[in-house]
Amino acid sequence: MGKKPKDEGKLRPDANEVAHRVMLEATGQLPKTPPPGEREDDEKHPVAVKRGKKGPGRR
Repeated sequence: MGKKPKDEGKLRPDANEVAHRVMLEATGQLPKTPPPGEREDDEKHPVAVKRGKKGPGRR
């Protein structure tokens, strides 16, 4: 039996979906997507940052 292909779609959107969204944004049919540095959901969780400074596996 062959191996199952890896599901890489979970990490990145499909190239066709990206192209479609770009076309819709360029023609004004959708609002433009803000750059990564300007998105509201890019903030880090303070507790996660604190744990990351201590190292993996430590609380």
